[in-house]
Amino acid sequence: VRQVLLHGSPSLGRVPSPADFSVAVILSHMDGDWAQESLRLRDLFVDSDFEVDVHAFSAEEYERSRTVPGSLAHSIALHAVPLHDPGAH
Repeated sequence: VRQVLLHGSPSLGRVPSPADFSVAVILSHMDGDWAQESLRLRDLFVDSDFEVDVHAFSAEEYERSRTVPGSLAHSIALHAVPLHDPGAH
């Protein structure tokens, strides 16, 4: 895992009720397609008290699409709050 980024309403300081969080997970390598990987990662939150939408990206795909206006990666890059970023100090 390269990065975990909180995005959507909570990253802008608005927490909807009931609580619903959107998380982007940037992976160094992704074996399956993004949809399968997103579902697999979402299963980590199955017993939580809140909804979590997980969007998986390979690092390559995220870097390629983060500068494309209108793409999900672009929105995430503009507004996300890092939850896990080993490169940050």
